[in-house]
Amino acid sequence: MTTKQSNLLCELFLQDHKDFTRKLNCLVEQLDQGSLAAAKRTAFELDVLAGPHVAFEEEVLYPVTGKAQGTPFQTRLLREHDQTQAGLVRLLSANEDELNDPGFVKAVADALRKGLEHAESCGTLVSHLGMLSKEEESKAAQRFKELKEEERRWTELPR
Repeated sequence: MTTKQSNLLCELFLQDHKDFTRKLNCLVEQLDQGSLAAAKRTAFELDVLAGPHVAFEEEVLYPVTGKAQGTPFQTRLLREHDQTQAGLVRLLSANEDELNDPGFVKAVADALRKGLEHAESCGTLVSHLGMLSKEEESKAAQRFKELKEEERRWTELPR
């Protein structure tokens, strides 16, 4: 992989990360404003958008990050994904009574807000992709493309 290709991988991933973060932020804002029907639609959109992104982080980026910053850090990142995904699942499966319960909505918004904090700090980890060999970068770029084509939702990823 050339430097140009490597930069392209980082650019594509960063743009994807921005899209993910914007969608998550929009969802949190909708919950905070009580726009629950819109929030359910956005939650579905986030689920679709986040699947390939989260899969790439967990399969490629976090193992590289773990080598650089240690297993406990990598474990924390994965745990934060689990917590955010749990909030998303709760919202996606919520019935009318739950959506009308301010405590439920606040708990879901808080879980997703923690995910937003994670996303804001996680965007800086892309520099770890620079630690990959040219061959590893090529495989990572191919895997990112495959994950995007698979179109698995976040809630469909193995936990």
